[in-house]
Amino acid sequence: MQPRLELLTEEQVDRILDEAFQLLQEHGIKVQSAEARRLLAEAGAQVDEAKQVAYIPESVVRRALAKLLKIELAIPHHGRQAGSPRKAKSKRPSKAS
Repeated sequence: MQPRLELLTEEQVDRILDEAFQLLQEHGIKVQSAEARRLLAEAGAQVDEAKQVAYIPESVVRRALAKLLKIELAIPHHGRQAGSPRKAKSKRPSKAS
């Protein structure tokens, strides 16, 4: 069993998510790709074509994340079982021998 480190409380995570959802829906995000704006609109986002801004509701984000999670769990990654946690890659350069 691996030790579990929690840097944020559940309440802090909830607050971060709530504020992120609020920003995406109320202020939107600039999307320069016309194709990406079209896909977001089809998924349920409100798109201002003149400003190239998509206002993305929480429900759209949650659906996308749920689909991504299903895909992630279904695809094995380099010798580990599907659904097992990834190991963080070291950002340190390897030492030359």
